[in-house]
Parts: sequence; structure tokens; C-alpha cells
Amino acid sequence: MSILEENLKTLHQRWPELAKRIGNATVQVNGLVVQASKSGKPYMRMQTAGSNMPLENADDPAAEDKFVVRDLDAKTKMVIIKGGGSGYMIKSAHSNKNLEKIIFIEPQISLFALMLGITDLRRPLSDERVEIFIGDQSKNTISRLKSLYNYGTDPGRLLMILPFYAVIRHPVMLLSSKSSSSSAKVDGQAFEEAFDAELEKLRVVSERNKATLDRFLEIWRDNLLENFSALLESGTVESLSGAGKGAPGFLVAAGPSLDKNLDALKAAQGKGVIAVVDTAYRTLLMHGITPDIVVSLDATEENLKYFEDVKSSGDETALVMVPVVHPIIPPLFRKRFAGTYGHPLQRWIAQTLKRPFGSLLVSGSVSTIAYDLLRMMGSDPIVLVGMDLSYGTAKHTKGAGSSSAGRFDTMETT
Repeated sequence: MSILEENLKTLHQRWPELAKRIGNATVQVNGLVVQASKSGKPYMRMQTAGSNMPLENADDPAAEDKFVVRDLDAKTKMVIIKGGGSGYMIKSAHSNKNLEKIIFIEPQISLFALMLGITDLRRPLSDERVEIFIGDQSKNTISRLKSLYNYGTDPGRLLMILPFYAVIRHPVMLLSSKSSSSSAKVDGQAFEEAFDAELEKLRVVSERNKATLDRFLEIWRDNLLENFSALLESGTVESLSGAGKGAPGFLVAAGPSLDKNLDALKAAQGKGVIAVVDTAYRTLLMHGITPDIVVSLDATEENLKYFEDVKSSGDETALVMVPVVHPIIPPLFRKRFAGTYGHPLQRWIAQTLKRPFGSLLVSGSVSTIAYDLLRMMGSDPIVLVGMDLSYGTAKHTKGAGSSSAGRFDTMETT
């Protein structure tokens, strides 16, 4: 049995459809030749009218790829390999036991078929750490990464935290996507540009989420444990779906423009759903406005000041929270609804109780979460009040008790 046949047999165990496609693929690629290196191992060379250059080490291609993987940072837990060449790179990555996930992408199915005919890859192909995306399936790579590293409890919401990873680009990616093979249907350059752009987006989201988790994970855990009984006695955010259908929603944020719109907001009571962020809660109560919902998610003691020294509307107003809020806040409200926040402990609680809490879009501020809540409730239209997107001399409504913002200060420094 040939190397290709052995590899296909193994491939079929995990990816039967792909194995079938490889069996019908052309293994000749225009402009590419396979030669013996000085070590005796095959290596690839690009050979066209205007170019004759090795794509792998002509002395010992396997040794060079081994060095590339060996030199990865010790913190690296995932490696993304773009282009397989003769297969030595994926084989070397497989031998690195520190790697928890190996993502292999080859946009051209003919190149993958050629690789399977050169190197025995049965062990990496059978390893669950290895995931491969070939030909037109390469476009699914980003979706798979989102699935693997989404730590939210709701699959529809993204709490993306990628592990420390490295990207290795094999020189075979230089080959033109216009292969003579009839199976080459993916524009390699266009794919790579789109993939890199999407991966960069994931990286930015991941680093932002990781920074937040590193800062708050312990306090979230402690608050969640203290809020455990309140969590069990709360309704779920999921149960609010459609509850505002047919009525307008008023999203009340804490920007300074709220102060001049209080009369109009008071007149809107009873005519729709008023959802206020915790920072603006004090202002509304001080002016005789009882919101239907107050949204809170901040775990720190700093957030308590927005609930102090005011006549509570806890019997009329429902609290929509994530269970990492400060433990003093939930008992202030008779009606409570809890959503998820991606914490592993709450994920375990939801799975154990078989109780899907539902989640809201976590992005940037409580205001965006309140907006997502009204959208989920079916409110239409959604009217924004106090949703200031720039600041003058103040950053919050007067009722929040906030200090003024200097010209060069950010929200983080004031």
C-alpha cells in the first residue's frame, strides 16, 4: 500500500468526505516539482519560466521545519499552519506535546493531495489535537476557532479568548492559485487576505476579553458564590424574550444630556418599557420616574454608589443582572432576571440545573447591554435617552454624583 493510500485510510476515519475528494483529486500542480533533497527526503521547488526557487530546504526539509516548531515560544498552546508543503511542518508540530491544538489550512486540495503522497502523516491525522481545513472548507477555519474558544454559555454570543498562539506560513502559499488542477477552486491569495483580517479581529476581541478576565475573574467568582441564592430565585433573561413586543423601548443611559430630557421621559412612563443603566438609576428616582428595568453588571464596590441614599423602586422595577454584580445589589429588588456572563462557575450551574439563563451582548458598556435587552424583548422603536457619544465638561448625569471630565481625560482616568 502506498503512502497516499495509507494516509487516505487514516484520513477517512475522521474526514470521510474529504478522503473521498482527495481520492479523486489531481496531484500535479502547475509550476511545482518535487525533488530529492541532499538528505534523501523529498522537497518542493517552484519551477516556472520566470522562477526556479526551492519552497523547502534543499539540504534537509524535515530538519528545517523541526527547527521552526522547536523555536516557538514555550507559552504557545495553538499553532496555525498555512500551507503544508511536503508535510514536515504538520508532522513536527504534532511531535510538540506542548501544543493543545494544531490548525492546518491548505486552500488548494491538489497541494494537500500531493502532500499526502509524500509524507506518512497517519499519526497527526489521527490525533484529535489536529484539525484540517482543505480547499473550499478553509473558509470554515475562523468559525471553528470561534466555536473552540467561545467561553460564553450561550453559543449565539461571543466571549472569545484565544490561547497563546503562533501562525506559521509555509512558502508553498506563494504558489499561484491558478493551478492546472481542475480541483483548485480557491483563490489562495484572496483567501489568505480574508483569513488574516478575520483572525486579527479575533485577536483584538480575545485580548480585550482576556484583559477583563485577568482583572476581574476572582471578584466575579466571589460575587457569584455570594449571589448563588439570589441567582436561584431569579427569572432568566431568556424568559423576557418578546415581553416588550408592540411597545416602544426607552434606553436611558447616564450621559449629561439626560438631565434636559427628564420631563419628556417622565411623560413617557406607562407608554413603553423604560430600561435604565445603573449609573442613571439615581437620577430617574430623584425626578419621580420609576423605570421598568434597571440593568447592572459591574462587580466592584464602586458601582454601589448608584444605589445608595435613594428611595428604592425595588417593588416596581425589575433588576436585570449578571450574577457577578456586587452582592448588596440583588436583594434591593423583588423582581430579578439573571443572564450569563461566561464565567465557568455559572456555566457549570446552568448545565447542572439544566436552566438556560440566556445572555445579552457584552460589548463596551452597560448601555449596549440594555439596548440588546430591549431588542430581544421586541421593543420597537427603541428611543435612546442620555446616550451621549462624546463629552463636554461632564461625563455623567448630575444624579450619578460623577466628577467632571478634563479635556484630556478618558473614562478610565477620571
